[in-house]
Amino acid sequence: MNEFFDCSKRALNILSELHASEKELVGKGVVLSDGKAGTIEHVFVDDVHGLRIAIAGHEGRWPIAMVKQLEGDLSRRPIAKTKLRREIHEG
Repeated sequence: MNEFFDCSKRALNILSELHASEKELVGKGVVLSDGKAGTIEHVFVDDVHGLRIAIAGHEGRWPIAMVKQLEGDLSRRPIAKTKLRREIHEG
């Protein structure tokens, strides 16, 4: 296998994880650790922080690590963050 194929495979894995995260998160209510709350409008990949989210009614993008509570998920587990961050930094 050549280097181009390896890079392409990593890129496809990142995009696949981003798409899965979008399907899981967009449209759900969220409360952040700084008190902001609203509905998740968009999910982004950030090469420093992993996943970031945009919330309806608030300007900016926040790291997924700031999620204090997610609609339907009272346990507040990190969402796809670790795997996606690993993929970004290995690439």
